[in-house]
Amino acid sequence: MVRVVRPGGRVMILEFSPPPKTLFGHAYNWYLKRVMPGLGGKVSGWEPTYGYLYSSINAFLDHNSLAELMRAEGLDRIETRRLSGGIAYIHAGIKVKD
Repeated sequence: MVRVVRPGGRVMILEFSPPPKTLFGHAYNWYLKRVMPGLGGKVSGWEPTYGYLYSSINAFLDHNSLAELMRAEGLDRIETRRLSGGIAYIHAGIKVKD
């Protein structure tokens, strides 16, 4: 994204994040691992897809690491906004150089 945005342009990313180490985060992890595969599988008829979500989301960068990666790739004025108790974030940054 940084490569194709012009200087002064904004890059925004909506991304899941590993759940926080809180009671809510532990409950959400339990839900993702134990409830979502069965429930999603019954609704969609394809349980493996929902079983993959738990390992996939927990392998994502945490919000601080993603902000640092954005900075390293040439973005500045990085802002993060926590959503849904910390299970997702909006990241925004401005391209400062070409």
